[in-house]
Amino acid sequence: MSDDTQTTTTDERAEIQAEIEETREQLGETAAALAHKADVKARAHDAVEEKKAELRGKAEELKSTAQEKLGAAKGAAQDRAPDGAQQGAQQAAQAAQHAATQAQQAAKENPLPAAAIGALVAGLLVGYLVGRRR
Repeated sequence: MSDDTQTTTTDERAEIQAEIEETREQLGETAAALAHKADVKARAHDAVEEKKAELRGKAEELKSTAQEKLGAAKGAAQDRAPDGAQQGAQQAAQAAQHAATQAQQAAKENPLPAAAIGALVAGLLVGYLVGRRR
């Protein structure tokens, strides 16, 4: 009978030890989640990065839409214009495309507007979080 009791006690100890390890893991995850939630600066930075990525995506989308419309307009102008006017339309289309490329390059070289929007979003987020705690 003492062997059964000893085996049961050993099994119970192993189960308790496993429960303790599982509880420690859960506690560690909970502590990490709370630390992340309390780190307002990191959360604001994450929000800014997310908005930057969103704005970059929209810029690419607008660029492709503009290029599609430019191509369609160029084709329509060439179809309607006589030969001399077609050459002028080609030059105008090239000039418009060059201007669009320059505008895109200027936006890439001077990301201040995107940074300003990101800073605004971060400020709103921090203000919301601070106001919510009161």
